[in-house]
Amino acid sequence: MFFRYILYPDGGQTANPAPSASLYSMMSLPAMRVMGKVSEGLPHGHYVVPFSQTVKFHGHICPGLAIGYYASHVAMCWLAEERSPDDEIYAIIESAGCGADAVQAITGCTIGKANLVINDNGKQVYTFGIRGRSKAIRIALRPEFTIDRLDPGLQELREKVTAGHATVEEVDELRRRIERVCRAILESHGESVFDLQAINVKEPERPGKISTVVCSKCGEPVSDAKAKKAGNGHLCPECSKTK
Repeated sequence: MFFRYILYPDGGQTANPAPSASLYSMMSLPAMRVMGKVSEGLPHGHYVVPFSQTVKFHGHICPGLAIGYYASHVAMCWLAEERSPDDEIYAIIESAGCGADAVQAITGCTIGKANLVINDNGKQVYTFGIRGRSKAIRIALRPEFTIDRLDPGLQELREKVTAGHATVEEVDELRRRIERVCRAILESHGESVFDLQAINVKEPERPGKISTVVCSKCGEPVSDAKAKKAGNGHLCPECSKTK
């Protein structure tokens, strides 16, 4: 059964679709069922990263991480039909928040490889595609699954805890409520959490040639793509701002 791979990504043979009691120990949830394209096995060896592993990578559990985690797995499922093992995936996300770490953990897209682009519009919108192909999937969070809808008072409590004005009981309550919101997201069917749209999009540019020049002012090497010509030499971006 497909749940075997969801809950036991190491290939365990016991199928059990019921999630564990704690999100910290949860292996994963059936995110890939959303498009109805995968019922047995994992396409091209795609590994379903446990949510707990994503939490460890990010440093804490939060709704933004859960949204990015779910969206990434939905995308990997959708792309599976078109993707070969050698294809490179790219991601364009519209928030610089916690979901960006989930995208890196699940898809392997990173800023350093120039296949992760962040256009911070403050929106939980994720676009994924394959290099060399114009077709991509746009995944946008539905209003019903924003934090304010799922738990209207959570933000106020979080601000109180962050400011150091909360009691021990309120800190514990915050943890429980955050887990409850994350569970509400991850246990819902993907098509109720997200609006999905196949679109044509221009893929991110690949990195250009890597060469450096030396800044005439500070003496430090700088990418020639970022340096500014100054007389017979060059200035790095910071030095070019100062007189």
